[in-house]
Amino acid sequence: MKIWYSEENDTIIAHLEGDIDHHSVKYFKSNIDNVIEEKKPKTMVLDLKGVPFTDSSGIAIVIGRYKLLKEYNGTLKIINASKQVRKVFSFSALEKMMIME
Repeated sequence: MKIWYSEENDTIIAHLEGDIDHHSVKYFKSNIDNVIEEKKPKTMVLDLKGVPFTDSSGIAIVIGRYKLLKEYNGTLKIINASKQVRKVFSFSALEKMMIME
């Protein structure tokens, strides 16, 4: 899992590359949480263009970041999710909780 960031106004875009699964969630969580707590963005975008696969760990990690952002009155947006990733996310309420493009 690789993560790099770009910023546009009050938005931080986290560009993810690699699978989101039980092997990568600890790194994903600590890396993104540090950025959220330091920057307190109004919007965080998870760009999943480079994520070919996620399992249920991905659902839990995204919901956790959604809740953390809400504590800072921020929002979470997901973009460029593959068909497979969207399918996994559709098993949860993620599509109803946040913006997915």
